[in-house]
Amino acid sequence: MQLNKDTYFKKENKSFIYVDKFLEALNLIPNNFEKITKWNLINSPSIKRVGLELAGIDTHNYKNFGNIIVWGFTEQEWFKTLNEKSLKEVLAKVFKLNPPLVILSKSLTEETSNFIIEVASFYSIPVVKTKFSISEIHTYISLPLSEVFAPSVSKHASLVEINGIGVMIIGESGVGKSEAVLELIQKRFLFISDDTVIIKRIGNSFFGYPSEITKGILEVRGLGLMDVEAVYGKEIHRKRSEIRLVVELVKVAFDPIKGDTFDRLGNQELFYEVLDSKIPKIQVQILAGRNTSSLIVAATNLYLAKLDGVDALNIIMERWEK
Repeated sequence: MQLNKDTYFKKENKSFIYVDKFLEALNLIPNNFEKITKWNLINSPSIKRVGLELAGIDTHNYKNFGNIIVWGFTEQEWFKTLNEKSLKEVLAKVFKLNPPLVILSKSLTEETSNFIIEVASFYSIPVVKTKFSISEIHTYISLPLSEVFAPSVSKHASLVEINGIGVMIIGESGVGKSEAVLELIQKRFLFISDDTVIIKRIGNSFFGYPSEITKGILEVRGLGLMDVEAVYGKEIHRKRSEIRLVVELVKVAFDPIKGDTFDRLGNQELFYEVLDSKIPKIQVQILAGRNTSSLIVAATNLYLAKLDGVDALNIIMERWEK
């Protein structure tokens, strides 16, 4: 699930999500929808359970509280130990923090859920009672939250998906990135972005997205701008892909003294550094008469083979030693 641009906004380099639009995107409806007079904003990807506050301890840890609260089995067991007055006081302490949203798992009984919804309505806090476990709730909402709040950077590159692998193609301007992408599309590989790739780091993974201006558009010298979906069909276009490999297209000039300086054996372990981390990189030399798109596919398959422990250079070295 990827949130649309109208679901959130940025202000002073901070992201904010409209709760009502977030719920609509995830097909969730608050049980007290008609009683909500104002909607707060989600300003953090962290999902809270506010355990200390539920225990009646005022930590003063929260200012401008903007986290989604999720309650499950543990909270239900705690609520069972409180009488109605104590439970109301504890809930009031939490709801006075103005959390943007409370989601209840299937572990909350109907009686407890109805009481929470009643108290929350007084403070205009939307509550969604679900049939999911707390782990399922986390799985369902964590990725769209992380995508909005993840650190990001824009790079001059193209992005395709080859055999299930997101491959970002980089290289100097005019090296032939867009032409290679066109050939890959014609081979029915998936297109994500041309010219500009927005990279977001979520945990240890990198996801690539097109820019809002150029999404779905491919520019090829001599042909101009092309709407990829209109020409090749919707099934060829994806909104995002996890970037697991970077392929750099390079033109290497022949040095009359040093000779061919390009790493022909590919035994150097290369990386593309981005957002304080790195992605595996393979360099592909561009020469006249070579099919660049086929080399990119071969580089991707080579990467996959190495993940499975297959390395042709090591095989030759082992044979040589024998």
